[in-house]
Amino acid sequence: MRFRQSIILTVTLLAMSMGLFCGAEAKTIEAGHATVSWKGMGVFDDLLGDGDRVFSGTITGTILVKHLPEGSAPAEIHKTTLDCQAMIHISENQEVQQTALCILRAHQGKDLAYTEIRCVGKKDECVGEFTWVWGKGGWLGALGALDFAGGTVVHISSGVSALAAALVIGRRKGYGREPMQPHSLPLTVAGAALLWFGWFGFNAGSAVSAGKLATSAFVVTNTATAAAALGWMFTEWVMRGKPTVLGAASGAVAGLVAITPASGFVNPLASIVIGAVAGFLCYNACNVKSKLGYDDSLDVVGVHGIGGTWGAIATGLFATKTINPDGADGLFYGNPGQMKAQIIAVVASWVLAFVGTVIILKVLDAIMGLRVPEEDEVAGLDLSQHSETAYAAGGGYGEVGAGHPGTFSEARPRVAH
Repeated sequence: MRFRQSIILTVTLLAMSMGLFCGAEAKTIEAGHATVSWKGMGVFDDLLGDGDRVFSGTITGTILVKHLPEGSAPAEIHKTTLDCQAMIHISENQEVQQTALCILRAHQGKDLAYTEIRCVGKKDECVGEFTWVWGKGGWLGALGALDFAGGTVVHISSGVSALAAALVIGRRKGYGREPMQPHSLPLTVAGAALLWFGWFGFNAGSAVSAGKLATSAFVVTNTATAAAALGWMFTEWVMRGKPTVLGAASGAVAGLVAITPASGFVNPLASIVIGAVAGFLCYNACNVKSKLGYDDSLDVVGVHGIGGTWGAIATGLFATKTINPDGADGLFYGNPGQMKAQIIAVVASWVLAFVGTVIILKVLDAIMGLRVPEEDEVAGLDLSQHSETAYAAGGGYGEVGAGHPGTFSEARPRVAH
């Protein structure tokens, strides 16, 4: 019980640190929305199922997800929900009106299967990517696909959903013509450090007990993260002529992403390779977006989409039963069939996340619109959507258009179109 409680606290810290690493827009609203939405999704189940789990109404000892009983499974889902919604949010947070964004979060939580592990209709038949991989009767799990802590379920899904959102919503005004520097490098580094720490709860905690497997996952997570920070830094040094602190922090996150699916199946030597390659791949993936023309404001596609894809494939290369007897050997340990299962899982994750997100966004756009007016976008969504600023030097808050210091009405004359 104490182990489970410590994991929940650690991963909640991880979700909060996402806001520091990625910016103020991915703020605590994500935690509140994610927490309530995964609980309340029982209401949906009440329409298509028997409704006995609405707000955890009836909890039994049935094993549903990753050898977890119903009473423990919600904690596992909660941590993935927080991170998935935050990552997708930060890729689109400077253009989307808040009503559509809240509904988008709810539907991503349900339709992309971050919150819903309950079986629709029949109790032993589950749908959605979360249950495809981890759930009882999940077809990817039955196929033999390995994902220890969420490379397909969390990172590929989030990265690919972010790509779909970037393509459907379009680019920010001035993107590619005006400088758009990071908001605060010190806060970014602080957020990256907290993510590094919080990820131990994510990966080691996926062992669901304090033992040898949790220790191994902890060690390889730390090792891969360090290797990826170096991999990104040296790649940037060679290609740009100078290393940067922002690059090292981004590389560390890329390493955390890549090792996530493999953390319970690989040894420390393999984790160095996984991390170093992740740093190289994700750096180049983040630089490709300018050539392809899509606007991913915080590189969710390049870091999480590509990093998660590499991590899932690398699991099929380096997995070994000497680390986890309940897993499988990978290609380098004499089992080429594992690569087939991993590739199928990657393709299924890409298709589900991209198609599902595009459909949701198109429906929302038709009903209420996705983008804010140009004037609101130029002034900034903190002011136009929330009537607040991050730094209210000499001013306070008030209603939009009310003429109070620090509000939207005061900011408009100072904005050059």
